[in-house]
Amino acid sequence: MILTACGSGDGTGDGTTESGTVEIWLSDWGPEYEPYWEEIAQEFSTDGVDVELRFVGGSDAHQQYVTAISSQTAPCIGLVGNTWVPEFASLGALMPTGQSAEEVQEQYVSAAADSVTYEDEVYGYPWNAAVRALVYRADLFEQAGLEPPATWDDVVEVGEAFQAAYPDMHGFGVAGGGQWYYLPNVWAWGGEIATQEDDGTWVSRMDEPEAVDAYSFYAELLTEHGLSPEGAMNWNGGDLVNAFNQNQIGMFVAGNWDLKSLLLQNPEMEAKVGTAPMPEGPGGSNATFIGGSDFVIFDSCELPDKAKEIVDYILDPQRLVEITSQLGFMPAKLDALELESTSGSYSSELWKVFPDQLETARFVPATPAWGGVEATGELVNALHAIIGGSEPQGVMDGLAQTMDDILGDG
Repeated sequence: MILTACGSGDGTGDGTTESGTVEIWLSDWGPEYEPYWEEIAQEFSTDGVDVELRFVGGSDAHQQYVTAISSQTAPCIGLVGNTWVPEFASLGALMPTGQSAEEVQEQYVSAAADSVTYEDEVYGYPWNAAVRALVYRADLFEQAGLEPPATWDDVVEVGEAFQAAYPDMHGFGVAGGGQWYYLPNVWAWGGEIATQEDDGTWVSRMDEPEAVDAYSFYAELLTEHGLSPEGAMNWNGGDLVNAFNQNQIGMFVAGNWDLKSLLLQNPEMEAKVGTAPMPEGPGGSNATFIGGSDFVIFDSCELPDKAKEIVDYILDPQRLVEITSQLGFMPAKLDALELESTSGSYSSELWKVFPDQLETARFVPATPAWGGVEATGELVNALHAIIGGSEPQGVMDGLAQTMDDILGDG
């Protein structure tokens, strides 16, 4: 959908004689959020400048950007998935912000700042942040005398105790179809997913003992401990929410957006649910991926100063919180996050675990080839193979080789 706000002469301006169109591509969250963006577009549509909004969504959103870049029809401003920034920067498609890596670390959540930094240059402005934590049935835990698990070993112990107390339910929701729910366990076990060598090349570390053990442990939650239904091998986030709401599981790893979805579907659950930090692994880490979106200005933008003015306006703390809170996101900008976590929608006992979890969140390996690794599906296929009985080391050796082939081309 494309919406255009035409210049009227009474919007925000700096007295310059700039003219042209500033096209902004935004995620399509639904028509109820469009007035927020339309108001911003109108604010900056001055004499000679029109701000045009396009809402893109669906599984082909990334491809729409790639096609626009290759055909030189990219928008002036884009709100892009944070894992896309290194890729687009490597193509020379993005305009550097002029900030240093140190400056963005002071202004944004650390992992979000990492998402806009490529080869020591900054190419974007983090907008929202998302992380995962543990969600559990606090009411049933209390009745059974259980505490939420602090470690992954505790997940097994508590999960089995939960099943003993509630035989018609499972203790933990395995998400075998969603790599983001278990790939961070490689860090929890003390390993790395991929690292950059001194010569700049990226190398997979998924064949090392920590990664092998992390994948094996997660598979055994299903195969050895029976903490989830058999179908959980293919579950993703939406399946976990449904299973929790249908009283099938007692706890699961959930994104802040998963919890929002859960409570929208079943408001009565708010009095029954609790949250806790991600469990720690034997490596002493409970890091999870940071998800989210970043604003970028494309190198082809003909009105870069106006584009930067618009982005700055959007990132005003109060304005940022206004929209991210509606969407169930957290702002990635530290001053706005402070508002949300102290007096906003993430300040309550139930929600504050998510801003706290941001402190240990990490970004994916910052290589432009990472999208290619994800696209193979091999991060999920490896877990499925181990669940199916294949020898873990051999499976992970194959995964590492596939990753190296892709990373070497990045």
